[in-house]
Amino acid sequence: MDLKLKQLNDSQHFQDIKKDMTNKVMSLAIPVIGVEPILPQRELDFESSASANSATPAYQQK
Repeated sequence: MDLKLKQLNDSQHFQDIKKDMTNKVMSLAIPVIGVEPILPQRELDFESSASANSATPAYQQK
């Protein structure tokens, strides 16, 4: 009986360690969200990268 109880305790101890390690890894991988909304890494420009200011002009054939 003592052996089964020890195995159960060891198993529970292993599960506790596994849960603790999982929580630590997840806290590093997932940022905490606060009250303010999440902003992108950089602000997006109003004009896209394919705007008329940066387009290559077309040549007319004569």
